[in-house]
Amino acid sequence: MESLLSGFKTDLGKISSEIRSLQEQSLGMSIKLRNRKAAERRLGAFVEEITVPPELIASVLDDDVSEAYLERLVELDRRLVGAYTRPLLSST
Repeated sequence: MESLLSGFKTDLGKISSEIRSLQEQSLGMSIKLRNRKAAERRLGAFVEEITVPPELIASVLDDDVSEAYLERLVELDRRLVGAYTRPLLSST
């Protein structure tokens, strides 16, 4: 009986150690996931800001010069300036 209890105690110790290890791994994975989500948000916003939509390109190339055309040029200029002047890793 004593050896059975001793074996059980040893097994419990191993299980406890494995649980601690799994908790540490889970915490590490949670931190990595949070960091990846934050990076995805920042990069997504950056890419959205510097990307020129196909509709804007088509309208600049194909539309007649008008007030609306000039507004599209201003939008294109804003995106181009943003692409060349905004740092990738800003604090925003």
